[in-house]
Amino acid sequence: MNTKKLVLTALFTALTAVLTYFPKVPLMHGYVHLGDAVIIISALVLGWPAVISASLGSALADLPGYAIYAPATFVIKALMAAALCLLLKNPGVLKLVVAAVIAEIVMVCGYFLYEWALLDIAIALGDAPGNLLQALASASIALFLYPIVKRIKFLWADKT
Repeated sequence: MNTKKLVLTALFTALTAVLTYFPKVPLMHGYVHLGDAVIIISALVLGWPAVISASLGSALADLPGYAIYAPATFVIKALMAAALCLLLKNPGVLKLVVAAVIAEIVMVCGYFLYEWALLDIAIALGDAPGNLLQALASASIALFLYPIVKRIKFLWADKT
């Protein structure tokens, strides 16, 4: 990994952590946040190193107050970023929409299964609408930011 990609990976890790933690709208057992928008953008910009920034940044944000979710978050956000990287070769707007939807489905299903196994099916069902809201908000914001981020040439690292 070259220095530019390493620095951008660290930057996206920090952005993911901060925008996952601030601002947030609390739910019964979690919260709605903007970190997933950063994950989508980081997959576009970085390629596979986004798996690192997504998993680390998101899990770090869970540690204060939601530590029970940190291990699941680490895996779920890594899977989200991996799905994005697999689907975003030669991205266009339509591919980005499809990839974002699939990645957010991974997130919603991952947390549903984790809460069902760890807590209860009723809690998992109760938190699913909030996770869907988070998914919709993050995907919409990422799609809105894509044309802006695309113009910032410095951000684009070699994805190989």
